[in-house]
Amino acid sequence: MSFSVEPGALERAASRISDASTDARAAKAYIARHTDMPWYGQGLLNEAWPAHQRLVDEMNKRLGHLVELLEQSRDALHRTATHYRHTDARSAGRLDATYPSVDRGEDTMAGEKPPTRYFP
Repeated sequence: MSFSVEPGALERAASRISDASTDARAAKAYIARHTDMPWYGQGLLNEAWPAHQRLVDEMNKRLGHLVELLEQSRDALHRTATHYRHTDARSAGRLDATYPSVDRGEDTMAGEKPPTRYFP
């Protein structure tokens, strides 16, 4: 059994969560734009307006909480991806240090490091 993490997948998930946060903000803005009415325009709705306002307030509160959770989740996924990138690099470095050195002969000029396709 093995365990592996693909940091890029975590970053993609963070991007999707960020999109959801943007959508929740847009929903909150929509509610703010389309649920307010001046008292003189309420007419018969004036009797039901307090219940309507409580509902709008609750929706705004819950959408605000959703935005917070989504942004915290996005940030946590970014931190986790960064952690795994650095952890994997450190682990690879420790593993590489256990291998014996190899004479590369004429592949390098005097004093130069051997070329590698992974690191500059």
